[in-house]
Amino acid sequence: MITDAPVPHLLFSLDDMRCAIEACFTLEMFRLPELTAAAEMPPHIRGLLNLRGQVIPVMDLRLRLGWAARPSCLEDTVIILERDGTLLGMIVSEVHDVRMISAEEVESLEAGRGEDEGRTRLIPVVAKTGDGIVMVLNVAALFSLEWEALSEPAASEARPPSPNALIAGTPAFPEVVPADRALLRERAAALSRPLETADHAGLVPLVVVLLNRECFGVPLALVVEFTDALKFTPLPSCPDHVTGVTNLRGEILTLVDIRPVLRMPLASPGGSSQVMVVEVGDIRAGILVDQVLDITYFRPADVIPLPSAVKSANEESVEGTILYRERVLSVLSIPRIFARQDWIVNQAA
Repeated sequence: MITDAPVPHLLFSLDDMRCAIEACFTLEMFRLPELTAAAEMPPHIRGLLNLRGQVIPVMDLRLRLGWAARPSCLEDTVIILERDGTLLGMIVSEVHDVRMISAEEVESLEAGRGEDEGRTRLIPVVAKTGDGIVMVLNVAALFSLEWEALSEPAASEARPPSPNALIAGTPAFPEVVPADRALLRERAAALSRPLETADHAGLVPLVVVLLNRECFGVPLALVVEFTDALKFTPLPSCPDHVTGVTNLRGEILTLVDIRPVLRMPLASPGGSSQVMVVEVGDIRAGILVDQVLDITYFRPADVIPLPSAVKSANEESVEGTILYRERVLSVLSIPRIFARQDWIVNQAA
């Protein structure tokens, strides 16, 4: 639901179409694994996935929208959605970042739909962003069982062959060559391994951001919003990491570059494309980042402490590391960074 206050949305692509969905409904995302064909499923359900012991139906968003089926791609991404305790997978082309979308940026599509006005829609509104038009998906419609009423083609149109014409229990992507199938199976096997606990209790959402071509994690609980790079006013006699101040909807916000505490060079002028607004206690500031990449989940017990050889150099900035997409991801300690006495300028001064 789009409200007057900006709401975080996950942006992704479906072929050449840019789409968005409220980030609060996204649980995790990963590259396409092998799926198992299922019987008596709607045509847009490509198959079933064993996600850590829980069987989840996975839909192809192209088919859900009434598009023709196309061969699977190893680079496709599955987004796991959760609504009222129900999980659903959604196959898309590529995930981009998280953006804030407010009511003033959206426009209803109902006016141009003639006789079909008022019908539940998968794409009821679009958002007008600096990068162009974004289709905003209706989560309730995605989970609806009334798939025929939502995506049934006209009687004069031929429905594309259903992927569920496959024999139940067989691989859902028969067109995949053996080498690619082995990779899909490896991905599926990794996803099937159960966590120590069977539910999602204790999982902590983490925003993955890019700084100087390196990925870092920031607990989502500290993030107020994301916004595109803002015009700012430099402050005289301030440390180099204090970029300046900006007016964000009437609020004076300090912009900082945390690269120096990570032993990285400062961002070049105009080099950071986004601002991550965070709040720690009574401090609210904007952190310059190159890109917001993902939202993932982890358990605090899975955080790997820093080795003693690097701990002294990084303990002020990094909580530890976690495994993320077959790489090591450093989890930033924003509270400790902001606790440095020389780090934040008094915005009221």
